Parts: sequence; structure tokens; C-alpha cells
Amino acid sequence: MSCFIKQYTREIEGSDLSSEEEEKVVREMLSLLSSMSYDQAPVDVSLTMHNRMIELNVSADPYCMLKKNSTKKALEMVGAIESEVLSGKDPIFDAILVSMAGNVMDYGAKNMLDLKEVLHMARKNGFRINDHDLFRRKLGSARNVVIFLDNSGEVVFDHLLMRTIHRYYPSVRFKAVVKRIPLLNDVTREDALEAGLTDEYIELVDLPDEGWIKPRHLSLFPDADIFLSKGQGNFESLSEAKGVFFLLVTKCEVVAEYLGVEVGEMVFLYTGEK
Repeated sequence: MSCFIKQYTREIEGSDLSSEEEEKVVREMLSLLSSMSYDQAPVDVSLTMHNRMIELNVSADPYCMLKKNSTKKALEMVGAIESEVLSGKDPIFDAILVSMAGNVMDYGAKNMLDLKEVLHMARKNGFRINDHDLFRRKLGSARNVVIFLDNSGEVVFDHLLMRTIHRYYPSVRFKAVVKRIPLLNDVTREDALEAGLTDEYIELVDLPDEGWIKPRHLSLFPDADIFLSKGQGNFESLSEAKGVFFLLVTKCEVVAEYLGVEVGEMVFLYTGEK
């Protein structure tokens, strides 16, 4: 519940509303949350809230400036990090860690973890659930990788991961799936282009429906050799799907308990046959 309250608070803060309008939105959101079924995925609750807030004249993209600032911050950091990655013993593994650590740049989550702290922790402790070796085996024969992107800012480090993989596996092509319309701080096509995803081996694909990726959307990519899903929101939507690699930092107790890990731990999980 606290995550949802923080969501509508941040959406209100990102909009130009009068005090009376803010009060109306808060009352409406509290009423909506008290009447909703929580048998559905948390991301579906978030989508319902977001759409209702737009009806109440809250900005359709209240995270716009936060997204731009997180992208700017990430672009300022990525050059030095890439040099460090490429000078290491296993650049692809380090790029995966960086991509995972970039997942902390999530303004929609309950706690804003520090990127450098998490990257240090990732290198020290590794993944709490670790299917990295399986990912590397599949990557060796892969030609088409579909990556479900998560947040702005974070996408800069996902781009670093794609560049690094392509450096060592130049035949690999990527389809990077983005939101069709703004939703919280998730990546849209415009955000991805601003982050630099313009390489010829990366195709941006708009999610056909509003909201988060669903298992049914996997059929849109019949030639995919690897599905890689970034972030907790995509995990909540896709956790029942088979044959997907999930790369995330757990940010709330519900998801951490489901996975059998602690909040703030790193997860690299494959849901297919191992």
C-alpha cells in the first residue's frame, strides 16, 4: 500500500495542480485504493491509478523531468564505467552487473538505492539468485535477443550491456521493447533515443498495449533466442512466463518474499528449463 501512496504523491508533485485539485486527487486515490482488489498484480493496480489520475487532470507524463535528469546523470557516469568494464577480466559479466545496478535509478519504487553503493555490493556479493552461467551458454548460440526495458536512466546502462555483448558477439541483434505511452518513469521510444539507443543492431519496439509487458506479448517475437526482462515491474507482470531471464534488484518486501531473498538483493533468474 505504501508504494501506491508514494506513486500518486509523486505523480501529483510532477503536475501543475492547485491545492484544491491536489486534495481532490488524494481523496479519489485513497477511495480507489480502498475499493480495489489486490488479487491482481501490483503493476495493474499502478496502471489503474495512473489512468484515473489522468482523468483528474494530473499530467500524463509527471515524471518527465525526473526521467530527463536520471538519463543525464547516467550519461555523465557511463563513460568512466564503460572503460572500467572493458578493462576487466570478463566485460560481459561486469556489464550485466552495471545494468543490474542501474536498476536502482527507479523513482517509482519505495526506496531510492544509491547506484555506486549497489554496484560495489554487486561486485562484492554477486547475485542472490544466479543463472548467469546459463545466460552465457545461451548467448553463445544466440542471434536475436529481446530485452524488455525498464526505467529511464537505467536504460543508459542497458545500452552499455548491449554494446558490450555486440562487441564480443557481433552477429547478435537486439529488439529493445519500450512503453508506447508514458507510464511512471518507464522508458518510451523518445526516452530511449535520448539515452543513445540509435545503433544499427538495436531495433526499438513499442509495446502494443498500455501498461507492462504480459506473457502473451512474448509471441510477438517468434525469432527470439533470449528474452531478458529488466526490473521489478516487468517481473511482476511476467513472473509466470517460461523461458525468460529476469535481471532486477528487489525493492519491496512482497517481491523479495516471493523470490526468497531480502530487499535490495540482486537477482538473475531464468524461468525455463535449466
